[in-house]
Order: sequence, then C-alpha cells, then structure tokens
Amino acid sequence: NGNSLILGNPNATLTITAFLSLYCTPCGTAFKKLNKLLENGVDVKINVVFSVYNDDQSNKLINALYSLYNMQGSAQTGDFLEQWYTTLKPSRIALYENLVTDNFEISKQIRDQNKELCEKYEVPGRPIVYVGGCEFPNQYEYSDSEYYLDEIINLAKKDKRQEAWTN
Repeated sequence: NGNSLILGNPNATLTITAFLSLYCTPCGTAFKKLNKLLENGVDVKINVVFSVYNDDQSNKLINALYSLYNMQGSAQTGDFLEQWYTTLKPSRIALYENLVTDNFEISKQIRDQNKELCEKYEVPGRPIVYVGGCEFPNQYEYSDSEYYLDEIINLAKKDKRQEAWTN
C-alpha cells in the first residue's frame, strides 16, 4: 500500500518481502545480503516490513526512516539502512536525530499495519524473507538469490505445495 517501504524497482516483476527488526543482528545480516542484489543491478522490488516497538526511540526512528524515504527515495533509504546495520548500537541514534521532523508522524500507522501483516502471514520471528510470495528456503543465502532466482522460486513453491498437502 502507500505506506510500504519499497527498495529497488517498484515495477519489478519479482517481489521480495523481508520481515525485519531494526534491532536484530541477523536482520542486519539479511538486509545487507538483500541490499547486494540491488547493488548488483538485479531488477527486484524489496518490500521491507519492520517490527515497530511502542517506545519514543523506535517511533522517532520509524518517523525519520519514512520521512527520508518520502523525501529522498529508495536509494538513500537503502544507504541509511546499510549504515544503520553497520553502526554500533550505541552510536545509532546520531544517524537519525537530524532526520526527525516534528510534523511527520507515521510510526503508529506503520506499527499497526506491520503488526497486521505479521499476523496475517503468521511470521514467527525475524528475519523472515519471502520470494515471490513463498518463504525463502533456508539452504540458500539471500545474496546468492540473483544466481538462483528461478530455482529458489520453484523450490519455495514446491515447499508451499508440500506444506498444503500435509495440513
């Protein structure tokens, strides 16, 4: 919807949806690997769905992140997230303090929307990545997906069909 945080080509035929937390080291690793797809010129749309906690710092961060996205676009937001995940946790506040605008408040809306998505798709934890609507198979690295996209999509669909048969 209009509040989605989309990195890459918004019109790409392949969509990767990544359920991440801004405070989770494995989520940072997953993001960096997914971001390599964009850096390598893969035509993909990455829909990032963040866990949003209900505290002042998290609300300021989400407001700053979405303000940056709305004002400067996908590439700068991806650069910010890359920097966020590579900066030591005690130093991260300085990254977004200057981005916060008093009149831009979207954190509650994003928190509610993302919580609803996590419940709808029964996302058990973070990071969880979907490729073309199917959960990303564990035996692959996210950064390798540009080489194996067709195989990954077929395997993910096969796993989804097997899951449907067993339920």
